[in-house]
Amino acid sequence: MWINSFWAGLGRECHDYLHSCFEKHQDMPKGFFMGEYDGKLDDRGRLAIPVNLLKEIPENEQDELIVAKGLDACLEIMTQSEWLKIVEEIEALDQDIEINRLYGSKRTNGAVGCPLDSSKRINLPPRLMSYAGLSSKDKVVIVGSIRRIRIWKEETYDEYLNKGGSMSDLAEQVAKLKKRD
Repeated sequence: MWINSFWAGLGRECHDYLHSCFEKHQDMPKGFFMGEYDGKLDDRGRLAIPVNLLKEIPENEQDELIVAKGLDACLEIMTQSEWLKIVEEIEALDQDIEINRLYGSKRTNGAVGCPLDSSKRINLPPRLMSYAGLSSKDKVVIVGSIRRIRIWKEETYDEYLNKGGSMSDLAEQVAKLKKRD
């Protein structure tokens, strides 16, 4: 009963808009990760992936995910097809230029294929955990970031989000960068 009064209170235009948003989301292809989730590494470095993120991984790519160094002291989990895009971008760089080789090495070194175990956990390799400042039993933040899942040490994530000022400041800076292009 309350739901009918809720919808009536919104008005028809708002109701139709919300309904269309819901329908659009239902038709979205898999592979768009959203949301922030609290997690915890176990003593073996395993991390349970939240169900809302798991269901976005296409079934044909769930067998083995790639774990790699992120650009901002975090780890990134992605499908093999997403990893292939990164590799192709790096291969397209002129390898006669040292900075390109260095970037390619740092971006790809340590990346590994990691299957999910029967409990839908991923085992994070020690060297990658070290890169992100993670140790067993750490609290982590698992972030759906469009095409990747980012794993952050809780403190590092909080520090990262405090960079660059407010959301409107960042939006303004991005808009200025777009105008330059």
